[in-house]
Amino acid sequence: MSRQERLTRRSRRHGLVGSLREGASDVVQSVVNEVVPGVVGALDVDEVVQRVDVQAILDRIDMEDLIERIDLNALLEHLDVDALLARVDVQALVKRLDVGQIIDEIDVNALLERVDVDALVERTELGDIVARSGAGVAAKGLDVARSLGVGADSFVHRWADRLLRRDPAFHPGGPILLIGHARTQTSPP
Repeated sequence: MSRQERLTRRSRRHGLVGSLREGASDVVQSVVNEVVPGVVGALDVDEVVQRVDVQAILDRIDMEDLIERIDLNALLEHLDVDALLARVDVQALVKRLDVGQIIDEIDVNALLERVDVDALVERTELGDIVARSGAGVAAKGLDVARSLGVGADSFVHRWADRLLRRDPAFHPGGPILLIGHARTQTSPP
């Protein structure tokens, strides 16, 4: 028997088996189409769900394995953060916050320990302001001391003129060397 003849016989057998399979598939499909709707219609889904022991199913689930299988990056890529934030009612959220409790939880000492005062002063130019303020206060103090000195000098000068019975009209208006020529012109004859 030649090879060609064997292939032809095999294809005939295969054709016969294939035809039987196709026919059987059609029969099975028609039975399924007739039987399944009746079974599904007769099935009480609530009763089936009540018979399921959900806790036993959950006990069999390995949560760590399940979590390891979740690709968070892929999940986050599908998340629309803008749409999520648009749905947040900020006013309701703020009303639910207990600001007093939040403040009570803040450790002010620890917070202040983290503040770099030197860097803050450099950034705000507060050092220049303090230096200028200090210089301004010193200048004002010096001006007050000078004014008191001038007032005391004038007071002593007036009393000395009275004791020495000098005429206050011919009192020089300043140092002799600066107003010497003016004094000679206004001095009494």
